Amino acid sequence: MHSKSITDAVSQRVIGAVAAVAFSLTACNSNEPSNPDIRSQVEPTASAEAHVPECPTSAEFNAGIDADDVPFYRPAKDATYEKLQEMIRSDAYDPIDCQLGRLQQMPQADWVGDWTGGPEQTRNQVRSITQAAKQSNTIPLFVGYNIPNRDVGQYSAGGAAEAKEYMAWTKGFSEGIGKDPAVVIWEPDAVSHAADLPQQAQKNRFMLLRTALGQFKAQNPNASMYLDAGNDNWLPPDRQARLLRSVDGGTGVVSGISVNVSNYGSPESSAKYGQRIAAAFGRPLDMLVDTSRSGAPVPDRQNFCNNPHARLGELRRPGFDADETVTYAFVKRPLESDGDCGPDHPPAGQPHPEFLARLLGLTHPVTS
Repeated sequence: MHSKSITDAVSQRVIGAVAAVAFSLTACNSNEPSNPDIRSQVEPTASAEAHVPECPTSAEFNAGIDADDVPFYRPAKDATYEKLQEMIRSDAYDPIDCQLGRLQQMPQADWVGDWTGGPEQTRNQVRSITQAAKQSNTIPLFVGYNIPNRDVGQYSAGGAAEAKEYMAWTKGFSEGIGKDPAVVIWEPDAVSHAADLPQQAQKNRFMLLRTALGQFKAQNPNASMYLDAGNDNWLPPDRQARLLRSVDGGTGVVSGISVNVSNYGSPESSAKYGQRIAAAFGRPLDMLVDTSRSGAPVPDRQNFCNNPHARLGELRRPGFDADETVTYAFVKRPLESDGDCGPDHPPAGQPHPEFLARLLGLTHPVTS
């Protein structure tokens, strides 16, 4: 496990597993909807028919945190938060008001990329979040997403224009964290997509990732880094491990991996996938699993963009134990779109209320 030199109580628990106690948004049902015309849009369940529980309070939610754990930081009010507020005020979403309200309380990742700006703007934003987390006795959860040729031209296309720009941006990101504790998921899909790149482009990408991780290792001793390793419906574990070894290059910069980011695999299958990668990699790797959209009993793994059959996952106890090696978190923000992959689908990262309504159990898109 990395970052073993951390001495204060917060930073000793940056890495860890979220324990077995779980809260599920989908188990939180509102009272009778004020608009009876949309009752039929809520998918009935046996438990819902038998009993409609009260919405858990913030205190009840936070009671799941162990006394020795440190919760993730909940992002400050932003466009996503404001859209949630707008949905709660709308009569059209009355059946899921409880879930929407709970979602506002849940810690989710802060994504940082080319939209953040150049190195200085990135440093300032990351520093602002890191300091806010420190003041609230929480840990910031970041996603760095700016690799050149990001998403190989698909729905999340973009990223830095060239290697020099990317490394300057990475340096700004690193400076924003400084010596403070942070959890950082680095470049979702970048390693897995490398399998499809020409040989020289693949080597260049591996070099950039290795250099970036080396920057964090040298300058951010209390940051826990998770290089993304795709999901269990993509590359076989042994092939993914080979790609990760190519990034590491014997330097030891790959010490943790993230899996299932923005995908729909179950927590169990995703964790098993990560364990198989680690076994093939040849040394232990810490692991972070995205559970934000893992709630469907039988996941539809064919549609990766705004999957209409997906359901919100569990945010398991939002605390950290340094003795564990697997962490579960909401990495992909459930309200945000995967991309412009269907009629009226917003671009990647923009609020998509109709998709969130489906995640929470409304069987038909609704509008306010």
